[in-house]
Amino acid sequence: MAVIGFLLTACALAATPEPTATLIPAPSATDTEVPPVPTETFTPTDTVIPTATPYIPFEIVVARTDAANLRAGPGYLFLILKILQPGTKAMLLGRSLGSEWFYVQVSDSLKGWVYGKLLNQDDQLLNAPIVEPDNASPIHGRVLDTDGTPLNGIVFTVRLSTSPDSPADVVSTDPTGEFYSFLPYFGGVWTVTFSKADCSSNVWFDKECEYYKNGYSGIVSPPARAVRLPQEGILEFTWK
Repeated sequence: MAVIGFLLTACALAATPEPTATLIPAPSATDTEVPPVPTETFTPTDTVIPTATPYIPFEIVVARTDAANLRAGPGYLFLILKILQPGTKAMLLGRSLGSEWFYVQVSDSLKGWVYGKLLNQDDQLLNAPIVEPDNASPIHGRVLDTDGTPLNGIVFTVRLSTSPDSPADVVSTDPTGEFYSFLPYFGGVWTVTFSKADCSSNVWFDKECEYYKNGYSGIVSPPARAVRLPQEGILEFTWK
């Protein structure tokens, strides 16, 4: 019986399978945690925007041959504040639209307007800023030839339509062919009448201002126009 027990035990041990090794799969590429790559942070720099150079008033001189009237506004119909003798020095503060009148301050701190041709001519005059007077109404006009070329130096007189013998303002077109008449009034009907072509105008063929350029007859159409203040639009004239 002991032999039979031993044989049964040996068979049981032989029937028990041996344990097998468990394979652990190698980590794949997707299973491996890759640390993030730091990205460069871009910090924008401030953009410097150039600013216009501020205007600095400078000294000018009234022409040495004639006295000049210092007026309350940029036109011949404004009150005369003071007579400036030839050689008077003043600080240039600004200029009018059309650049015919210049806003100045004289030594006694009085401010007013002087007609540009009575100042010693200087290229720097046009660097002065535009000053629009608040005590005036403007009349704005333009002169072109039949081809649309702007004409400078075309002179007009401006006066009340109801008073043809009243004092007049006198204006001249600038290089863009435009003119501005400033009036110390805020209403009424005014007549703008062609007067002449200044010798500096680009309508002339010769320096002596005796002959017009080829094709020009020296006629402005219309020769006069009426405008009611405050003006709407622009007065158009044609040089023929």
